Amino acid sequence: MKKQHIYLFFSLFLALQLFSQNTTQLYLKGKVKSIHETYQKCPTVALEGSTFKCLEKDTFFTFDKKGNAIGLNAQNTNFDNYIVVKTSTDQGYKITEYLIWDGVKRKHFEEYYNKKGNKIKVIGFHNDGEITNIWEYIFTKKGEKVEEISTSFWNGNTKMYHYFYNAQGDVALCKHYENGKIIKAEKFEIKYTFDKKGNWLTKTIQAEYNESYKRTIEYY
Repeated sequence: MKKQHIYLFFSLFLALQLFSQNTTQLYLKGKVKSIHETYQKCPTVALEGSTFKCLEKDTFFTFDKKGNAIGLNAQNTNFDNYIVVKTSTDQGYKITEYLIWDGVKRKHFEEYYNKKGNKIKVIGFHNDGEITNIWEYIFTKKGEKVEEISTSFWNGNTKMYHYFYNAQGDVALCKHYENGKIIKAEKFEIKYTFDKKGNWLTKTIQAEYNESYKRTIEYY
C-alpha cells in the first residue's frame, strides 16, 4: 500500500506539469502548435554480465494559439481518484490536488502561481497531512526559470537540491545539501541543435547516463 501511495504521489505531480505549462515556460519561440518528442536514456557502461538496456519514451504536446498547453484552463479536473481545484489568490492563483484514499479526501499538493502564470512554489503533503517536500522556483522578468530549490523532510533530516538552469531551461548545475551542509556539486554537459526559430531539435546530455532527445515541432 505504501509503495502504491508513493507511486501515485509522484505520478500525479509529474502528470500535472502539463497543466501548468505554456510555451514561454517551456522556453519555446514562435507560435508552436505541437511537439513530438522522443527520449532515450542509456547507461554509460553496462555492468559485467548485465544486459545493456535503454529507456525510451515518446511524448506529444499540443498548444492553443495563445501558447497554453491544452487543458491548462480547466478549473476542476478529476483524474480517477484525484480532484484538482484551481482558485484565485492575491499573487495569482493556486492549484490544489486532493487524493481520494480509502474514501477520505486528502490534500496532496498545493501549487502556487504568480500573475504571469509562473509556478513559484509547490508544497507536497503526506497522507497524514505533514509536509514532505517544498519546491521553490525563481524566474527572470521574462518568465524564464533560472533556479529551483527542492527541499525534502524525512526522519528529522532535511535534504535540499539547488538547481541552476541554462538559457534552454535545462539544469546546468546542481548543488546537493544535507542538513544545511553541501554534499555535492555537479555540472552537466549538454549539446543542442536548433531550428530557424531558435527552438532546439536535438539535445544530448552526458553524465552517469547518456540521454538524448529528438523533437518534431509544428507551428501555427
